[in-house]
Amino acid sequence: MNTLANHGYLPHDGRNITLNNAIFALSTALNFDPALATTMWEHAIVANPEPNATFFTLENLNRHNVLEHDASMSRSDAHFGNNHIFNQTIFNTTRRFWTAETLTPAMLANGKLARQIESRAFNPDYTFTAVNEQFSLGEVAAPVIVFGDMEAGTVYRDLVEFFFEVAHGGTENERLPTELGWTKKVDPVIENDVLGVSKMISEATSLLTGSENGVKVMRQDLHSGIKGFKHVYSGNIRTFTTIWHMNVTEFDRFHDVLMLIGPSYCRDLTPIIIGYRFGYDFASLWQQSCLQLFEGWTRPQGWTASSGCCVI
Repeated sequence: MNTLANHGYLPHDGRNITLNNAIFALSTALNFDPALATTMWEHAIVANPEPNATFFTLENLNRHNVLEHDASMSRSDAHFGNNHIFNQTIFNTTRRFWTAETLTPAMLANGKLARQIESRAFNPDYTFTAVNEQFSLGEVAAPVIVFGDMEAGTVYRDLVEFFFEVAHGGTENERLPTELGWTKKVDPVIENDVLGVSKMISEATSLLTGSENGVKVMRQDLHSGIKGFKHVYSGNIRTFTTIWHMNVTEFDRFHDVLMLIGPSYCRDLTPIIIGYRFGYDFASLWQQSCLQLFEGWTRPQGWTASSGCCVI
């Protein structure tokens, strides 16, 4: 949005960004489909704290943990002060992992992960929710969507660096790289394009190797029929929607998969409800992680296929 204001597609003062103004700017400058521009504006309007607001400002977008979040590609965390001005040191951390002239989803994801690790390690107020993750993925995908090849998920590094870097005058560039030969997309960019590139980045954040990124386990032989992990996405457990009636072997396999995924993912599963019909009271474990719960688990004597139920 700052860039569109710099180029005059939005008001230069960064104020009065109405729906019509946003649609005009995004469609004219970037050839974003009006429906996509509308969706983006609807996500951003929540940054204006006024009731029933019909506009937002660039300053509104700086509100911490609304749209702006920790572990930005190019800005400091709010805990350290200025969270809305380009920070060359932060950006250098991100681009250290851009190891070729053409950036791939893996390189972009590596930069994202590095910033999250750095932020979590040194920011005592580090916050990164599932909502933050969705916005973060969109931000990391944005250079590909605007400047790159959306089908391949790639973008030339020089175009991205031109956009971010501090110019000779000592201020953040935040300009479209037209002088490097960039032009806007011929075909309108639609929401599915954005979701597709974001998915590439999300999948690339998995540190697992093998034929597939992420872990997918489907079980066809559980007591309840076709049950299993409904969606284990990019190595992160996004949701369990199934009640499992498990026998001993099935429970052990479930336990093994949780161990495979690892503690950093399992700790995100809070609150968690685990109930067993063998008389154990797990209510006190409401906000403990899967790993903490299962790590010390031992099968009670006499537990049978009909006596166990796991609800997540």
